[in-house]
Amino acid sequence: MGSYQAAAVMREETAISDWETGRPRVKTRERERPDGLVRQYWHEVTAYPLLGAERELALARQMEDIRTELRYAPFRLVPRISYDLLYRTYQELKAGRGEVYEVMDLDQPSAQPTAPPFAEQENRKREEAERQRALSSLARAVQKLKLAEKKLPSGNYSEEGAQIVRGLRLQPDYLEYLLASIKKQDLPLSVQKYFKQGEEQYARLYNLFFCSNLRLVFFTAKNFRYPGVPFLDLIQYGNLGLLQAVKRYDFRRGARFSTYAVWWIRQSIRHGVFDHEKTIRLPIHQVELLSKLGTEGKVLSGKLGREPTLEEISRATNISLDKITALQCSAKTLLSLDETMGENDFTLRSVVPDTTVPPLPRAMEQQQLTGHLERILYTLPRQEEEVIRRRFGLGGKDAETLREIANTFNLSRERVRQLQKQALGRLQRRALRQGLKVYLEQED
Repeated sequence: MGSYQAAAVMREETAISDWETGRPRVKTRERERPDGLVRQYWHEVTAYPLLGAERELALARQMEDIRTELRYAPFRLVPRISYDLLYRTYQELKAGRGEVYEVMDLDQPSAQPTAPPFAEQENRKREEAERQRALSSLARAVQKLKLAEKKLPSGNYSEEGAQIVRGLRLQPDYLEYLLASIKKQDLPLSVQKYFKQGEEQYARLYNLFFCSNLRLVFFTAKNFRYPGVPFLDLIQYGNLGLLQAVKRYDFRRGARFSTYAVWWIRQSIRHGVFDHEKTIRLPIHQVELLSKLGTEGKVLSGKLGREPTLEEISRATNISLDKITALQCSAKTLLSLDETMGENDFTLRSVVPDTTVPPLPRAMEQQQLTGHLERILYTLPRQEEEVIRRRFGLGGKDAETLREIANTFNLSRERVRQLQKQALGRLQRRALRQGLKVYLEQED
């Protein structure tokens, strides 16, 4: 294990041990300062008691029992609606409009990209056979539910329907989808009250489990250092990860909740910071690649005694040179033009030149030339002056074609071209006489 990974593991284990004992660790200068909000949040967090191993396991079991009962309760309380939804799912799977693995808890197909062709064919055959067996078991369950419904004219399956569905090993996510769909139906008041009481009881246990582990978020967030990100923001990002950890925790695997939740908390903090760090958000996989490039660059710098080239980093990371260049361009920091600079409150806008505006000497020269042209144009006949203004777009107007000018004056295009030629000849001769030869030489 590398030194960086070992240090990360040590920080993680220390955070868990500090959380379990409730003892604050060594604090940084900024975060040990008597900040009112952080101190107030810490006092509110410590008001919730810590959960011991036995209490944590009992609470997790109780939450799982309530959730399982709610998932299978529709097949016992509102069997007709539940049967219709399950039958529709069976029809969609039979027609090939869904994946069996998303509905039933079966072994996921293993992806082996380097397997030989004959092995891939065997895997596909095995997966298809597994899919057919799952569809057959679902079809048998549907038939049993139909028979049970005929035996009970009232439509009440009692425990029989729920036991049949339990034998299918349906996915928890699919059962949650069924439960949410059934709640939208017009249910009897007794059924609505049953679901409401179950949800409220589960929410109380969920909230207790969540609040009792808020200290773990506090101590885990202290291991992160992101300039410009307040400590309370890091805590809130971590709390989002804790919510997911409580929802997905499986006590049957034998691990303590703190060991499982730290990963979710750390990932949530990283994702939250990366999403709000830049004006233009980078995808998380690009951020991870940039971190990999930076780490590999430091390793190569230590080995070579100099800064590594992009080609050397490309060979070390097995990433193409074009992709490395694109990643470095995307990692550039954006600056605001209204950002203040220095002690005199100068903004970046005041020091960055505007390339759309010509320099002052050039602008004054163009203004003088415009005045000379206007005086010369006034010496032309009225029709020739108007043709020149329209043809070259003088006076802020758009330039027009010979056809457009001809339609305006009810003339032919050839006549307009003759007027333009005459006017340009007169302008050239008068410009030379009035000392505008220097402008003509500059254009040449």
